Amino acid sequence: MVEPNSRNSPRSAALTGRQRWFQSQWLEIDRALRDGATLAQRRDRPLLDQWVLAGRQRELRAARSVVAWLAGGIPDGRPEPIEQAAAIPPERPQIQTQSSPAPIPPDDGNRTAPQSIDLTLWRSTLFDQAVERLTVDRLVNLTGAPLEIDILHPDRRRELLALVLRRLERGLDDIRRERLRGEPLAARREALLQGWWMQLLEDFLADWLGGAAARSPAGSSARSPVVQRDRLLADWPIIMEDILHRAVAIEALIDHLLWGVPLVVDGVTAEAGTAAALDRASALLHNLTLCLACAVVQPILNRYSDAEPLKLALFDRRWLSTREVERFRNDLAWKYRMQRWVNDPKAIYESRYWLLTASDRGIITLPIYAPRNQEWRDLSGVPLGLTLLIEARDAIAPRVRSTVTLAGRGALMVLQAIGRGIGFIGRGIIQGLGDALDRRKNS
Repeated sequence: MVEPNSRNSPRSAALTGRQRWFQSQWLEIDRALRDGATLAQRRDRPLLDQWVLAGRQRELRAARSVVAWLAGGIPDGRPEPIEQAAAIPPERPQIQTQSSPAPIPPDDGNRTAPQSIDLTLWRSTLFDQAVERLTVDRLVNLTGAPLEIDILHPDRRRELLALVLRRLERGLDDIRRERLRGEPLAARREALLQGWWMQLLEDFLADWLGGAAARSPAGSSARSPVVQRDRLLADWPIIMEDILHRAVAIEALIDHLLWGVPLVVDGVTAEAGTAAALDRASALLHNLTLCLACAVVQPILNRYSDAEPLKLALFDRRWLSTREVERFRNDLAWKYRMQRWVNDPKAIYESRYWLLTASDRGIITLPIYAPRNQEWRDLSGVPLGLTLLIEARDAIAPRVRSTVTLAGRGALMVLQAIGRGIGFIGRGIIQGLGDALDRRKNS
C-alpha cells in the first residue's frame, strides 16, 4: 500500500485519462524491451540473430515513442496500485449502471495480477471493445447456423446485448464483493448463469411481464400479452443443455478479470495486459454474452412465438409470418440435434471448443484448443460411435488414398505401355502399306 505522503512524488503520481487508455500498450512494450535486453547480453548468439534482435529493439523503442506521444507522456515510475485505480473508474458512457452498487472491498491478499496492471482499466477496455463489436447496427450471423437473436429486430437485438453486458458487469461486482474464486466459483457456475438469465428475462421483458403496457409500434394502443414468468423459467433445463453449455471457461474469465489470474492460451500462460490475454478474454466475453442473449430469446420463441403484439415489438419484419417463425424454429431444432449428436462429439474428439465471437464482419465461430479427454471417455452410444467412425476414417483414409494413388500410377503405366504398343503396331501397318504401294508403282 502506498503511503499517504508519497502521492505527490513523481513515481506515484496519478495517471491521466489518456495515460490510462494506453497503459497496457506501453507495459507490453516495456516487457518486450526487457526481454530483448536480456537476450542481447548473451554473446554466444549468431551474428545474424544479434542484428535481428537489435532491429527489433529499435522498432520497439520507436513504438514506445509513438505510444508516449499518444498518451501525453509516460511516467517514469509504476502506475498507481489497483486499490487507488479502482477508486477512480474511467468514464464509459456506452454502459451505465442504473444504481450505485455497494462499495467493493479491495483485494489485499493473494493478489495474482502484476502490480503494474490496473485491473479496473483492463476490464473497462474489454467491455468497451465488446460494446463496440456487439452493439452495431447490423450484426450479421456468419456462423452458417441460425442463432436465436437472428429473429430479433436490430434495435431489439442491440438493446438485449447491451443489457447482457451491463448484467455481466454487475455480476462481476457481486462476485468480487463476495470474493469468489477458484473452486467455490466453479461450484456456483450454474447458479450464476441461471441468476443472470432470470434477471435478463425480467429486464428485457419488463414491459410484458404482469400485463404492463407494451412498446407498441407507431404509437398503437394495443396492450401487451401477459408473459407468465413461470412458463419462461420452465425452459431452464433445455437452455442449460443446448445453449449455455457453450459458455465455456467462465471461471477462468472471471478469475482473470477480477483477480488478474493468467489465462492459458494453447498451453501457454498469458498475463493480464498482453495481446494474447486481450484476444482470448475478448473471445470468451463475446461468447458468454452471445450465449446469454440467445438463452433469453429461446423461451420467447418456445412459449410466445404466436403472440402477435409481442412479435410486432420484438421480431424483425421478415420473420413475422407464422410460416417463417415455424421454419426458424425448425432450423434451430435441427441445429441442436446436429450439435448434440455430431458437432459436440467431434469437437470433444478434436480437443477444441467453438466460441461465438464478433469480428469486423459479424458473428463468427472461433476454435480454441482445450484438453477434453475425460469428456471423451464419458461418451456413449451414438456420440461415441461417431468418434470411432472418425478414428477409423483417420486410420484407413491415408492407406486407401496411398493405395488408390499407387493403383492409379500403375494403371497409367500400363495404359502408357499399351498406347506405345498400339502406336508401334499402327506405325508398322502404315509402313507396310507404304512399302506395298512403292513396290506396286515400281512394278
